[in-house]
Amino acid sequence: DAIRQVLTIWRERTPFVYDSPLVWTNLFGWRQHIFSCILNQMQNLKESGREVSPQLLCLGVNETAWIVNRIGQVYRKQGFPDVTLSVLQKMYAYPTMDVSDFFLKTKQQVKAYLSQDISYENALEMGLNHVNACNIEHFSTKQKARLFALKAEFYRRMNFFDDSNQMFAKAVSLSGTIGSTWLAWANMCNQVFTDRSETEFVWAQSAVSSYLMASRFGSKRARLYVPRVLRLLSLDAAAVSKARVASKGSSNDSVQSAAGSVIKTIADMLDLIPMWIWLPWMGQLLPMLCRSEATTARAILVRLAIQYPQALFFPLRSFMEERKGIDRPGPTLTSEAARAPRPIVQPLLPTAAAQMSQQHDQQLSVAQSAANAARQKAQQLAAAANQAQNAARSLASNPSQANTPAAKQAALVAAQTAAAAAQAQKLSADLIAKAAALQQRQAQIASATSAISAPITKASIPNQQPARTTSTTTDLKSNDSGQSQTASDTLEKPTSSSSSSASSPPQQQQQEGLGAAEAAKIVARTGFGHADVIMSWLVKNHQLLYLEMERVTVEFSTRMKPQPEEQLLGLMHALLHRCYQLPPNAGQPVAPPLRSALEEVSKMCFGTVASSGNVNADNVSSDVNSSHIARSIADLKESFEAELSPQASRDFPTTIGPFIKRLQRWKNIFQTRVDAIPDVQPLEVMSKTLVEIRDSEIEVFGQYVKLDGNEPSPEQHIRIS
Repeated sequence: DAIRQVLTIWRERTPFVYDSPLVWTNLFGWRQHIFSCILNQMQNLKESGREVSPQLLCLGVNETAWIVNRIGQVYRKQGFPDVTLSVLQKMYAYPTMDVSDFFLKTKQQVKAYLSQDISYENALEMGLNHVNACNIEHFSTKQKARLFALKAEFYRRMNFFDDSNQMFAKAVSLSGTIGSTWLAWANMCNQVFTDRSETEFVWAQSAVSSYLMASRFGSKRARLYVPRVLRLLSLDAAAVSKARVASKGSSNDSVQSAAGSVIKTIADMLDLIPMWIWLPWMGQLLPMLCRSEATTARAILVRLAIQYPQALFFPLRSFMEERKGIDRPGPTLTSEAARAPRPIVQPLLPTAAAQMSQQHDQQLSVAQSAANAARQKAQQLAAAANQAQNAARSLASNPSQANTPAAKQAALVAAQTAAAAAQAQKLSADLIAKAAALQQRQAQIASATSAISAPITKASIPNQQPARTTSTTTDLKSNDSGQSQTASDTLEKPTSSSSSSASSPPQQQQQEGLGAAEAAKIVARTGFGHADVIMSWLVKNHQLLYLEMERVTVEFSTRMKPQPEEQLLGLMHALLHRCYQLPPNAGQPVAPPLRSALEEVSKMCFGTVASSGNVNADNVSSDVNSSHIARSIADLKESFEAELSPQASRDFPTTIGPFIKRLQRWKNIFQTRVDAIPDVQPLEVMSKTLVEIRDSEIEVFGQYVKLDGNEPSPEQHIRIS
């Protein structure tokens, strides 16, 4: 056992994979010498007549096989496939080998033949022959599947794609849970699709399904191919649109039937794959809402909004702000969902009291158990003390044994036992008193809970209108034209305010799938419309959380918008740019558009308006709109109106030369004001809402996309409160 433990530790104590080959060679030589000594010693013990277990006899052989396979793997990863084949063929001198070690040896040999750095001629044919000659009868099903996948890789390298496809299908049929096999099959299908001018979408469909299956079964490398999945989705959606236009008015649907398979595949597999694999690629999914693949992208983002609302909220809201000026939307589903009546819930006090009652029940049970145990121990110690005292009295009453060491020891034991019994009795009394106090407190809490936990009805709430009751899976209603109705008819009430659901994972996934299916029924025509549908479902499932995040976002956007001097500086640059585009003639009159632009600037920033149609300083009201002028530019109002306000200036320049000089002067003035703005602002100054947040579910931003590429854990995220 000691030898086996040492050898197990040796397996863990190896150099780094990319350390110098000399380091690995020295380690291999030393350990091989030790393994030979162990094997020889075991053989000597067996020959001497001692009983030696077969495991000990094979110990040196198995460890030698392991270190040989490990050395071969290291050399292959360092780009020495020829050395790998030499090591695996020559460094193991024993006639037998464990099945698992033999599989690893075969696997490393096959991968060495597949390496690009190998110097053998016809290396692919040699590797394929090696796989075909391998006896796989003793291998497990998963090991057979891996070998068939490697065989398919040889066929792919040799451009025998049909044979490669059959081998991959056989490997998956043997074991369909190996992510690396699915990934290799996806790469093969993707290569065929690319080589055939990206027109045969059957191969694209196979590639997408294989990429997603590889991600489903835990392949980290497969998650890096999500952008390729999105690219194939874009190509398929574009082909569908092109085929629809080409086949308009004709009965030929062959081209259109070939396209659209990728869209259908992704839609069918969305409920099978983990949704968090899409989190790093939200920046690619959101622009898809403006293209032909918007429906599929929206289905993905709706599921992300339901499962990871805080990861999607801020990118989605930024996208909606960008598209608002382009799509010019009307009433939105998000605003209707935010105004939807909240569900009637019990006050927090009965719930808190019930939780406190449960905690006191547990404390009372523990206290009563401890009191009973202490009472029993005190009784046992009291009985032992009585016995010890009786023994000491009997020895003391006998004159011949009164002063013997035995009598003194008995008296000492009796005193110690009596002291321990007294201490145990005191502890038992304290625990019994504590249990009685907890029992009395529990009775008080029970009476208080029964007094305040009466059921709340709508009649007991003043000014409360009866609301329509909907279930979590209520079907969305749409009108005959396909347009969605109001949110009060299509969106059920919110059920949760946190990013995590209390239901079990299968039930939660089923609810998310049902919600996404309902969201797919809503028709949208623009990118903002699709984003609005996504945001409305985020609000529906996490209304309270949305309201908190929206309040923080609005405050930040208000405080961080451009200052008036920054806006004026940009306007000065724009006007100068327009002036520089004019012919170089200083006597050219100022164009009316430039005057109109300055009138708007003066009106917007300084509140300068004319009281009549005549442009004269006497007709300008001095106090109109003066209340909304920013403090930072209030001292510039009179000077700006005197020089660059067409409504108020008495000597407004009429030619372009003096006009440019005044624009340059005011550009320098605003530039000085902008340079004086601090580059850094304290966060507590920018957002008082964040300072005042208490017991909130809002998390510190940026915790969902991890560097290791693993699944995020919202329950472990750091929250602001």
